[in-house]
Amino acid sequence: MKISMILLALAGVVLVCYAHPAPDGGITYGADHDQFGGVRPSVKAGHTWESNDKRTQAEVHGHWERTYGGRMNGDRNHGAGFSITHKW
Repeated sequence: MKISMILLALAGVVLVCYAHPAPDGGITYGADHDQFGGVRPSVKAGHTWESNDKRTQAEVHGHWERTYGGRMNGDRNHGAGFSITHKW
């Protein structure tokens, strides 16, 4: 159990140091500290498709995060969605 917590903390540090932004889609990940002393790793993913005439777009996205440690230990947040846009 102690080793898994150490590995989890190490992974959190690596994610904080090497957060990877993806402004045009893809996967974004990171970690931060919440106000109660816990560590909150997070992952966001999304992709946008566009038609050849650029009048129609479809977007799919999702996110996941969980708090480890602190007063909010075990707190989870996740979701997914999609949108379709057409310009007449």
